[in-house]
Parts: sequence; C-alpha cells; structure tokens
Amino acid sequence: MDEVAQETKPASRKTGEVEAQDTVQEEQPATEQATPGKAKIEVGKKKRPALSLEYLVTGAVEAALYAALTILLAPISYGTIQFRVAEALTVLPILTPSAIPGLTIGCLIANIVGGFGWMDIVFGTLATLIAALLTRVLRKFSWFATLMPVITNGLVVGGVLSATLKLPFWPTAATVALGEAAVCYMLGLPLVKLLKNNVKSK
Repeated sequence: MDEVAQETKPASRKTGEVEAQDTVQEEQPATEQATPGKAKIEVGKKKRPALSLEYLVTGAVEAALYAALTILLAPISYGTIQFRVAEALTVLPILTPSAIPGLTIGCLIANIVGGFGWMDIVFGTLATLIAALLTRVLRKFSWFATLMPVITNGLVVGGVLSATLKLPFWPTAATVALGEAAVCYMLGLPLVKLLKNNVKSK
C-alpha cells in the first residue's frame, strides 16, 4: 500500500504542474492582447503645439507696440540721453514669455529705423533679448528683474553709442542706464502691477 501511495503522489504532482502550465499559457494571450490596446491609446494621444495662437498674437502685439512707441517718440528714443518710453514694456517678461520674442522683434524694427548703423541693430537688439531672458528668469523678484534691462542696456547700448559717436564709455553708459531706470521703474513696474491686478480681478 505504501508503494502504491508513493507512486500516486508523483503522478498527482505532475498532473498539477501540467495544469499550472496550461493556466499560464492561457493567461499569456490575454496579456499579449492587452498590450496592443495600450499602444493604441498611446498612439492616439495628441501632443500640444509648442506655440499657441495666443502666444503668437501676444508676441506680435508687444512687438508692434514697442516699435510704434519708439518710432513715434523718436526725439527722446535715440541718442546718448534717451527716455525710450517703449522700454517700459521690457518688464513684461515677468508676466509672459511671449514678451521675449515680441520685444526682441520690436527692438529690431525700431533700431533699423533709428539709423544708428549695424552696431545698434545687432547689439542693441541682442541687449533687449538678453535683458528679456534675464527678466523672465528673475520674474519672482519684480524689483530685481526690472533692473536687468537697466544694466544690460546701460552697458551694451552705452558701448554702441560710445563706439559710434566716439564718446567716453562710462558717462555714456551711465546716461543710458539712468534713462532706462526711470522708464522701467516709473512706468514699467506700475504697468506690471496693474496687469497683475486686472488678471486677479477677473
């Protein structure tokens, strides 16, 4: 009897193993069938466009405003002692990244019309781009962010005017920076606060 029992136990174990293997084989197709379904869902997902219509329109408006204000107020927008009202817009990157390309393009147009030569077109526009990027990076610190256009334009535009008009660098840079500071802090920063309050009230 013991020998019969011992022979029966291995047989039952083999039978259990066969059944387990069959169960695994039956489950595998279900898993394989589920995978294509996931793939279809992932393929069906649509990626959002990198540049939205709102971004493009806002940037275009900012570019147009900057160029228009600079050109219309040309007597105080160019030269060593300048009070470029359009520079009040240079703090807008605090609120929106669309101001970065908008201000850069607007400055490019204004500098082409300004007639101070290729150095002003290239380096003046580059100064606006750098200032806008730094302002955006420091957007959580409004007062410090507003200082970025002042420093950048003072050094770069001051250098361009110094080289173009054969003027001493530091006095020229200082006058440009002072005019920039007046516009940015007296007009630009209040503009940002006003726009922030309007957004919150809506």
